[in-house]
Amino acid sequence: MTHQHTPGPWRNVENRAVQIGTSYFIHPCQHHSGPVEIKPADANLIAAAPDLLVALEDVLNMVEEPEGPYYHGARRALAKALGY
Repeated sequence: MTHQHTPGPWRNVENRAVQIGTSYFIHPCQHHSGPVEIKPADANLIAAAPDLLVALEDVLNMVEEPEGPYYHGARRALAKALGY
């Protein structure tokens, strides 16, 4: 499947931003008292998103019996990630 997101690698940069490829960054907003730090768990999750998307697609493509709550939950998560 072709993805519309910016190709990676995506990585957590000292919990201050998530670097996407070589030229894009996701930064938290500024607060009136100074810069807001991204929670490490949030930055790591954002950075892992492209890898998780590919892994989920791979796993779903290997499922022999597409039924049950886990399968449908995974399909819903994939649809959400792809904007459907």
